[in-house]
Amino acid sequence: MAAIHGFDGNVTFANGYTTNVKAWTAAVSRDTEEALAWDGDGWFRAVHGGKHLGGTYTCNVDDSTGYSISDMVDVTGAAVFRHTSGWQLRVTIAVTGSDTGADIMTGPQEITFNWIANGKPVTDPPGSASITVSNAP
Repeated sequence: MAAIHGFDGNVTFANGYTTNVKAWTAAVSRDTEEALAWDGDGWFRAVHGGKHLGGTYTCNVDDSTGYSISDMVDVTGAAVFRHTSGWQLRVTIAVTGSDTGADIMTGPQEITFNWIANGKPVTDPPGSASITVSNAP
């Protein structure tokens, strides 16, 4: 699936902190593994594995919140990403990294975080967007 994107949303973390998302991307991929059985002509068969959803989100982080950048990485949060056409992608995410190596903030900073889905995504309204991936390896 080609990446989808939008320019609005929020992520609420377990500690209660909420970020206002300025931009986001999401893309789906699927594992493909070789089967242990051969087909009739001696070829390995592809076995389609689990689906993965992940992407990035960009937000302004202000040092007045009392949270450091490391407080917002390696944590889970409830994300609502709004698409420009009006539908929403709701998904629990695990934040896996950021585009900055610094942990100390000096004033507001625009930071992009990487995320992976922790479970199946939901679109709102239901069926308003297709979050699918091809079975082709």
